[in-house]
Amino acid sequence: MTTAARAGRWTVAGLVSRATRGIAPGMSAPRIFSRCTRLCLLVVCTLTALPAWAQDLPARVGRVNDFAEVLDASDRNDLERQLAALERDTSVKVVVVTLRTLGGRSADDYAQALFDAWGLGNKGRANGVLILVAVQDRAVGIDGGRSVDSSKGFCQPGMPVP
Repeated sequence: MTTAARAGRWTVAGLVSRATRGIAPGMSAPRIFSRCTRLCLLVVCTLTALPAWAQDLPARVGRVNDFAEVLDASDRNDLERQLAALERDTSVKVVVVTLRTLGGRSADDYAQALFDAWGLGNKGRANGVLILVAVQDRAVGIDGGRSVDSSKGFCQPGMPVP
């Protein structure tokens, strides 16, 4: 396949061409329209579904994000200081999030979505950790960057949560 042909696959004309491939000269207009409609519907659904997930996520306010309001001010400040000291000593950025409920989502998926949306860790180092606690769901989710491994004691697979 030539470079021009490969590049043409991902243009609108290329996608329409692929969607209408195999259309015989005598094929009716409704069948042609049906294939194009399905392609357009797929593109529109994909583009509108992605931002919908991101809109449900809360905005980050610091190292401790107590959206469930389960921590008092002194506990929140103490935890902020401990997380700052941990970051200073290990360069690992840890963020704690409390929510009332996950709204039917799994804790791990929600933690990963927050981790990705908030861009935790230093650029190029992938050294962030997000700890999510959903109070009403009694669920915990932990997500970490690629460089945060078991050598530092974070995010070990199958790690029990106290």
